[in-house]
Amino acid sequence: MSLSTLFNDISVLGVLLLGVFLSRRFCRDEWFEKICMAFGMASGAVPTGLALVRCVDPDMESSAPDAQGVAATLFTPVFAVMPAVAPILALQSQRMLIVIGLLITVVPLICGFLLVKRKNGVLVLKGN
Repeated sequence: MSLSTLFNDISVLGVLLLGVFLSRRFCRDEWFEKICMAFGMASGAVPTGLALVRCVDPDMESSAPDAQGVAATLFTPVFAVMPAVAPILALQSQRMLIVIGLLITVVPLICGFLLVKRKNGVLVLKGN
């Protein structure tokens, strides 16, 4: 087994574990369907996520596709800009690319843990 294969396997396992943890933390209802949708979208395209949701929910009664539609509006600026900007940043400095990637990952997580709480099973902003 090569080092890159091992790194790839560890990365996929880490993403799955982190995804399950965060999905259970922020999406108490239908968390499994929502993580299937997010994983499918992240590993291919939205139709891949829809196919995974269809496998676990054949009658499509969950709100995962609707939630993905709302989330896509928040992610679209990042997904639209990064393919154009990332190569330019990589040519300038790989450290800058890594810092931006970490910021895109860590800042929303910190905001989610600091600003959102669960009240009667529903996520609300802290202070409400």
